[in-house]
Amino acid sequence: MPTAVIIAVLVWLLSRGAAIAEPIPPTAPFPTAIAEPTPSAAPFPTSLPGQNPTSQRMRIGRQEALEIALLNSPTLLSGLAQIRSARLNIQLQKIPMRTTFTLLNDVTRVVTPGSQVSDNSLNSYALALNINQTISTFGRVKWGVLQARLTEKQIAQDYRTAVEVLLQNVDTLYIKSILALELVRVADTLRIGRKMFLETSLMLFKMGVAAEYDVLQYHSALTQAEQTLQAAQNNAQQSRVLLLTQLGIRPDMPVDLVYQNLPVAPPPDGIEDGMARALRQRPELAALRWAVHAAEAQAQVAARTNTPTLGLQTTYQGLNDTNGSPDNEWTAGMTLSYLFGDGGQARLLRNVARETLVSTKQSLESSRRTVEQDVASAYADLVSLWQQKATAETNVGQAREALKIAELRYREGVSGSVELLSSQQAYGTTMETFADVIASYHVALVNWRRAISGEWPVQLPPSLQVDWETPLPLPEESPKGPMENP
Repeated sequence: MPTAVIIAVLVWLLSRGAAIAEPIPPTAPFPTAIAEPTPSAAPFPTSLPGQNPTSQRMRIGRQEALEIALLNSPTLLSGLAQIRSARLNIQLQKIPMRTTFTLLNDVTRVVTPGSQVSDNSLNSYALALNINQTISTFGRVKWGVLQARLTEKQIAQDYRTAVEVLLQNVDTLYIKSILALELVRVADTLRIGRKMFLETSLMLFKMGVAAEYDVLQYHSALTQAEQTLQAAQNNAQQSRVLLLTQLGIRPDMPVDLVYQNLPVAPPPDGIEDGMARALRQRPELAALRWAVHAAEAQAQVAARTNTPTLGLQTTYQGLNDTNGSPDNEWTAGMTLSYLFGDGGQARLLRNVARETLVSTKQSLESSRRTVEQDVASAYADLVSLWQQKATAETNVGQAREALKIAELRYREGVSGSVELLSSQQAYGTTMETFADVIASYHVALVNWRRAISGEWPVQLPPSLQVDWETPLPLPEESPKGPMENP
């Protein structure tokens, strides 16, 4: 067969798969080539659609995923219930200072032995209305109310922690789901390319130009690519299930993940500002600071266990004597009650409160160290992955050029299938590595935002908003080294 005919056949076969076999530019994967949502897409509703697998397909992007997670989180609803319970406890602590009313009724009926008839002259009754108003507990109620209010602030910070952890988890799962879809695309591109070259090698083998070894090599490579694609598809499905489950959506619902342009911002210039913000704003530290204040208030309550109670009492009583004549009386006075001996209960309560305060302060110090470690680790990941990103981009460019040269050499008959397969595999590996590095960098950005308690790209719905107050660091908190023991 003339050489010109063989070359023409090769050119035709290779051009047929040129669009597929053309190397993917390095900007195609995860970070920079993710398309924006279509303008025709309707705004995401504030409530979930019916859980009907046959309903219209949902389109979920990053923003929608975070909003759904906030609206559909049992953890947040439980946190709100705990806050409401803490607020009710504040009112409960005020009860001893409120006016109380007691109604007493006593009726005595006397029946003579041997007779079934009651002697009315011997019957008696007493009806009394007792009104009590506490004037002072000498600080016991005041410190109890303060302790309840501080506990409510602590629970609000725990709720804030739950919000940030939820957003972090959902954002991470969304990024990993998008990465899994990108790896499916890369694996499918490699499979299609190898399938095209298998068809080319079969054609050349029938023409007597290529050896049977090339056909076997490409057949084996295609099988391997198909297995890689199946594994990537399974991983994408598992990632999708994890995300939808976190959002409270049934995994069998028709849901499409929307690619969104996730900006790749460089890491901060330094760690100092982030560290200062974390030590000031992290909800875990804020909750423990409120817990320390609450423990101090509880210690004051325990110290006032035996304090007197001063109050006013008035009683109106209506009764009759045994002769049947009624008599009414009204009394009013001031009462002062004081417990002289309680068997050591007050002393034990004070000691328990002191130890609780010491334990809470040490928990605060332990959490402060953990926060410092989180910030330092998150910053180190950002810097490292940013450098890996630059290296991965370089490797993709080099692998793309090597693949072009290998394809050209194969077309010219200079090299065989082994070199081309190696170049294809190397290019696919570098593309997977590049996508993984970019996704890891986005996850690192999410972890950095969580570590410094930064702003999230979503607002809490009105039904989930809580007024939380961040306390100032305690005087004994040290930026370096452990706290002094109280």
